[in-house]
Amino acid sequence: MVSGVRHRFHVGEVLREEMRLRGWDEHRLARSMGRGVETVQGLLEGRLEVREGLAHDLAKAFQTSAFVWLALQDGENAWRLLDAQGTSVAPDASGDVAPADSGPVAAIEGEPVAPDGGGDGSSEGGVVERPTSRSKKRSGA
Repeated sequence: MVSGVRHRFHVGEVLREEMRLRGWDEHRLARSMGRGVETVQGLLEGRLEVREGLAHDLAKAFQTSAFVWLALQDGENAWRLLDAQGTSVAPDASGDVAPADSGPVAAIEGEPVAPDGGGDGSSEGGVVERPTSRSKKRSGA
């Protein structure tokens, strides 16, 4: 079990470790990716974000899935968002991060939540369910 707040990272840290394990420098990775050294430096320094094209190039270089690199970027983005909101990622007393059974996550999962946390499904709280293909068929749209 991990205690305390997890370390914030950026993709460049993971990239640097992968390069170290392979004995690669920035030029070697740039060649493997078919990109310029400036791109690799931007990733290592955390100035560039991994998008679809870079994810595919990193996957090719490291013989991984592009999903790995996109997921790492998503993790970094989540940390930034939490920092901007002043939100902690500290586990609760049991050492686990508490599940989100109300709030924005519940709304995303199809349970709209009113601002008071009531979850009554009304749109008055600014949360509106996204229409699904089934609801479009039912409404004749």
